[in-house]
Amino acid sequence: MEDKKSELISQLEDLLNRHFDNVRELPKGKLEWIVTKAFVAQVNDMRIIVQSNNHPPAHFHVTSKQRNLNVRIDITTFEPLEGEEASRKDIQKIKILLTRNPSLYKKLLETYDRFNISKNENNDR
Repeated sequence: MEDKKSELISQLEDLLNRHFDNVRELPKGKLEWIVTKAFVAQVNDMRIIVQSNNHPPAHFHVTSKQRNLNVRIDITTFEPLEGEEASRKDIQKIKILLTRNPSLYKKLLETYDRFNISKNENNDR
């Protein structure tokens, strides 16, 4: 019973760490969770994530512990943002994944739009 409880607590901690970066204390000591990133999809070892109110240009994040990858990718060109480093092979995989899966790309765009309500006018997405 204790093992199962510990496992559930561990899973909950992981979930909270992934999806809730900030907590705000409200009057009377109540807490409000602030969602700052959204998980879009995981394909093999790559995770696609959108963060709230990102700065221009419009982009998403791809992470992979296996590949030691944490890169910001332009949402329209699928190229890494300036200053980002990733292997050509990884970038090619990301491009293929999104161009061959229109439903995944649509989900990415919808998630981006939902989490980035106050877009900068200079952002041409």
